[in-house]
Amino acid sequence: MPKNPHLPTVSYRTISSCIGYTYFISWSVSFYPQLLANYRRRTTRGLSPDFCALNVLGFACYATYNVAMYGSPYIHKLYRERYGNDAEITVQSNDVAFAVHAFLLASLTLFQIGYYDGFRSQTPSRFIGKVLLAVISLILAFPIVIYWRIWKSNWLDFVYVLSFVKIFVTMIKYVPQVILNFQRKSTAGWSIWQILLDLNGGLLSDLQLVLDATALQDFSGITGNLAKFFLGFVSIVFDAIFMVQHYALYRS
Repeated sequence: MPKNPHLPTVSYRTISSCIGYTYFISWSVSFYPQLLANYRRRTTRGLSPDFCALNVLGFACYATYNVAMYGSPYIHKLYRERYGNDAEITVQSNDVAFAVHAFLLASLTLFQIGYYDGFRSQTPSRFIGKVLLAVISLILAFPIVIYWRIWKSNWLDFVYVLSFVKIFVTMIKYVPQVILNFQRKSTAGWSIWQILLDLNGGLLSDLQLVLDATALQDFSGITGNLAKFFLGFVSIVFDAIFMVQHYALYRS
């Protein structure tokens, strides 16, 4: 099982790795109940297309961010230049595995909308379409900013922009589903199992990040990996809302 070699003891490296892969399994498995529900029902009614479209964009950014932070020596060099030679990136292999896997399954869920119901009947809203266009334009424009040195920025900043996009998307992506459940007065078509697994993953993800930063005595591991922290935190908040909707407000 891969471990972060910079953590202080072998036993703690094992604990951190176990927490990491438990959250990875929880979050990764959380995509399957919705996929299977759509397949069994042969429809995606009850699932917000806005949520799905935002999810694909968010995880595309998050996967790129994690791959770069974990596997790019150049990004590692820029990171240490900014935070000091002793600063260690807290992105681990399980973060990379989760993000890439999540992007693939989020894309498959969006594909199901088009396949089962068609995007004419399950169309993302104009507002979300404008949000997607604006965010993608920002992402594509930032390399130009780096190339022309318009601001003092480099590729580490670009990677951080991707993480901030993921944070932004995570903060808004659940809202359309909350509204859809409210309008329908039902959570039918929205799998509660994905919420329960997502909640478990969010709690463990933030736990791993905080424990690793504490063990390293370097909380730049949190400030330098805000995408992971807010991904877990925002997920926990909205999972609580969905649980209230499912178990209390719209039990029928």
